[in-house]
Amino acid sequence: MLVQESFKFGTLSSMPADALEEMLAVIKTHVHEDAGMHELLFKSKFILTELLTNAIKHANTSQVSLNLEITDALVKFVKTDYGNPFMLPQIKDEQFKDALIITADVMHTLYAKQKEELTYFYCHENEAPSINLDNDLPEHFGLLIITKAADEFFYHFDEQNRANTFTATINL
Repeated sequence: MLVQESFKFGTLSSMPADALEEMLAVIKTHVHEDAGMHELLFKSKFILTELLTNAIKHANTSQVSLNLEITDALVKFVKTDYGNPFMLPQIKDEQFKDALIITADVMHTLYAKQKEELTYFYCHENEAPSINLDNDLPEHFGLLIITKAADEFFYHFDEQNRANTFTATINL
């Protein structure tokens, strides 16, 4: 099974609630009930809300598309906009030398790790604060939410087309 739906948005100034409900309805229609529907919809709603909020808050763009792909193995969300690129903070952590800190709080640290042309996000649960929270960490709480809800989450900036693409997947 393969289902693909594409949603296009013009100038975003607020959360397009109707589109969010439409995307969740596509998932309900095409994913088997035995796949843990309640948890899947819960995670999907957070991912979709944060992807669209990201476009509203940070991209400064008038073109946003969100593609939804459903297979027997996963649900994939791909948000593309043609706005400002995501700038990685350059905060390093002694514990994870090959990653950059994106944001942190007492409970979590969100890291980004570059692998070829993609930036992968992952979260570390803090037993006690592992970094100095007095640092001026940028606000990227939405990325933390997506990272925790998704099984895989990454970003790519296509310099030639000036396209930001965020991809989040949930395994079924």
